[in-house]
Amino acid sequence: MNASAVVRLADYHPYPFHVPDLMLDIALDPKETRVRSVLRIERREAGGGEPLTLDGQDLEFVSAWLDGVPLDPSRFEATPDRFVLHAAPDAFTLELEVLIRPDQNPGKKGLFWHAGVLATQCEAEGFRQITYFPDRPDVMTRYQVRLEADAERFPVLLSNGDLVEEGVKGGRAFALWKDPYPKPSYIFAVMAGEFGIARDSWKTPSGREIKIAIHARPGEEGRCRFALEALKSALAWEERTFGLEYDLDLYNIVALDDYSGAQENKGLNLFGAEGVIADPAITTDEEFSLIQRIIGHEYFHNWTGNRVTCRDWFQLSLKEGLTRLRDQLFMEDVLEPGAFRIEQVKALRRNQFPEDDGPAAHPVQPDSFSEIENFYTNTIYEKGAEVLRMLRSLVGPEAFAATIREYLATFDGQAVTMEDLFDLFARRNGLDLGLFRKWLKQAGRPTLTARGAYDAAARRYTLTLSQTAPDKPGPGGPLHIPVKAALFARDGKRLCEPRLLELKAEARSFVFEDVAEAPIPSILREFTALVSLDLDLADADLAVLALRDDDPFVAWNSVQDLMIRAIRAMSREELAGRSGEPPEAVLDLVARLLEQAESAPMLTALKLALPDEPVLSEGLEEISLDGHMRARARLRQRLAERCGARLFALHEALGGLDPQDRSAQAIGRRSLRCACLDLMLGAGGDAAVRAALDQIEHGPSMTERFEALSLIAHVDSPARRVAFESFYQRYKDQPLVIDKWFKAYALSRAPDAIDEIMALEAHPAFDIRNTARVVAFYGSLFRQNRVTFHDPSGKGYRFLGDRLLMMDQMGGGRPSYFTPQLDQWRRHLEPRRGLMKAELERLAATPGITARLREVVERALV
Repeated sequence: MNASAVVRLADYHPYPFHVPDLMLDIALDPKETRVRSVLRIERREAGGGEPLTLDGQDLEFVSAWLDGVPLDPSRFEATPDRFVLHAAPDAFTLELEVLIRPDQNPGKKGLFWHAGVLATQCEAEGFRQITYFPDRPDVMTRYQVRLEADAERFPVLLSNGDLVEEGVKGGRAFALWKDPYPKPSYIFAVMAGEFGIARDSWKTPSGREIKIAIHARPGEEGRCRFALEALKSALAWEERTFGLEYDLDLYNIVALDDYSGAQENKGLNLFGAEGVIADPAITTDEEFSLIQRIIGHEYFHNWTGNRVTCRDWFQLSLKEGLTRLRDQLFMEDVLEPGAFRIEQVKALRRNQFPEDDGPAAHPVQPDSFSEIENFYTNTIYEKGAEVLRMLRSLVGPEAFAATIREYLATFDGQAVTMEDLFDLFARRNGLDLGLFRKWLKQAGRPTLTARGAYDAAARRYTLTLSQTAPDKPGPGGPLHIPVKAALFARDGKRLCEPRLLELKAEARSFVFEDVAEAPIPSILREFTALVSLDLDLADADLAVLALRDDDPFVAWNSVQDLMIRAIRAMSREELAGRSGEPPEAVLDLVARLLEQAESAPMLTALKLALPDEPVLSEGLEEISLDGHMRARARLRQRLAERCGARLFALHEALGGLDPQDRSAQAIGRRSLRCACLDLMLGAGGDAAVRAALDQIEHGPSMTERFEALSLIAHVDSPARRVAFESFYQRYKDQPLVIDKWFKAYALSRAPDAIDEIMALEAHPAFDIRNTARVVAFYGSLFRQNRVTFHDPSGKGYRFLGDRLLMMDQMGGGRPSYFTPQLDQWRRHLEPRRGLMKAELERLAATPGITARLREVVERALV
């Protein structure tokens, strides 16, 4: 067993030395790279007795020099994983030389060789695989980097900062890079290879010209245009919203084939190709939006993460939660804001809520961790963003932006804590955030209950809000919850202006005066708080909100609530031996939504999407998977039968859209067309299957073609296999499309799909070394397929266990990414519960598994 020591926040101590400057001279080669480093070091407190200890991992030590003199071997210890200098002076220069082997680095941490490119991944602790260094985020250092490599194989040599000099001498290319801003080691980067380059420029408000370049596989330059424009829109938004300019003269991005991930390295971002390459012929609307978002996210890290970073990894949400919120606000300006907010809430409920409800639950600022790679969670990113969004609701958008500007000015060049940010918010805005800070330490989420009473004689409505603390680790007790609310009449007219209600106790009543009639409360508008909502409204009242509420989230959520009620009730009927049917109110509501569909196509498309697991089981002790899925299928069937004519007519009318049109209206119309096709297929008729096949073959955009393929993946018909084979043959030379093809296959819910999906691993287009394809295939089955993964045979569980062991032995992968469904084993009914537990126990009993995998497995079993 490989074990890792538990790292605790309470044990934090500053590093005893400063490293203000580092010079690196790197002779690059896939087989053997020579790294020479010169560290200028100053003891934090003069006269201290601590030895200098530097981190390393799998390094081959060559030599060490102190102030220009070779070090006596008695003065130091050098192992592959550590360098220790005894009796270190108060101020000195240390020169070190090591050898590393990038082509023997399957875990792709540090410097690695992939797809013909030498690249780095240093977050969180990869820099120690390049050279000896205090590899922790609170050591802020200025870097100067000289790169050298074979000019024919590596004509382009990139690192952080600005380019000082480059050239070719004796068949060797060289480049000298200098970053004037101190940074932590985790955002160091090197990229070397042959690239096609798409170039552009940007002029800042102060008149500086920034050169922008995206490096991709030669021939793909034309498909980088959208990413260039996305970066420019992010630069403009940052300047406009926060008054922040980019601070270097160059901004480089690298798109790496067969790679999954995104890195915020200072001035040199690395993305998998799917995060950069875009073309309407191969890219869906969702992917265009994702490219814009992740390009923005990694750029926004330039200030929230790079210029001001986190003191230790327990402050990870300080950079990731804050930057996630900033990318969300950016996208709300770019896209239809209400629809985008709904998509964020859907993602929260699909990914973060189950994490909060299971054995992996942890607060935004945990007190301990064992494996840093398992620390990058939905809670850190998404819940962290929601906590800061709540803070923004309390102070207002303008005060929030002003406070962030002051935070960045105050702590520029420093590594700080969540407390530093919250102290500044409290001081600058005159707030008492004592109760609000508990959000950082509380795992799980509260349940917010809303009940109202109307006094007709006094024309007064009293809304009582109460909260129930989650049964999860943390301080417990009430949290500070901002709740945006309004009141509606039964004819759909709003009876009052929206109000922000602040719940700071277990319960509080809020009074609305001069209310003309018994109102329908519109609660949690814009989803202002990360809570589960208990709102006891009649079906008819929910229908009014669904049709007339001017808050997109509440309107959508009201449809969801009605459908969830219907599906759960039908499931209970079936378990009792009766055949449940959906209420007429739900069928009528969907029919009315379709009548007004074209006036708000994106919002209607979102409303038409039936709720799925894990949302159907949110708040329930047990997951009645089979009952829920059968009831959901029956609701879909009845909707298709009731609304069939309108669905077919609308689907036909929405065809023929220009694939180049990426306006909000066009994106919404394509989304609505696919939502109609989804319901059409619910009736099971040949006409809907023919419509899907026609859309796959002749749809004008990849959005329509791929969505139709994803829908027909669930159909129990020979047409499914024909469609997949035809799609593959059409796009087999487009790797990014074939990634999607594997994803659609792995998400299939067709009967006996588990065997087909497992057999797909033998397909010649599948390569387990292709991380993008692994994420598309394994990630879709193990993380997102809520039905086939749970095949009653248990094959899905064994398949996951086998692949976790395989990836663990290969040294790559993040096991926690693939296991969120397995974490929920206790909530499933037998026999699934026993099968899942047995698989976890098999993994736990496997000798030699890494600490990374063992932590995930043992946490699930506790």
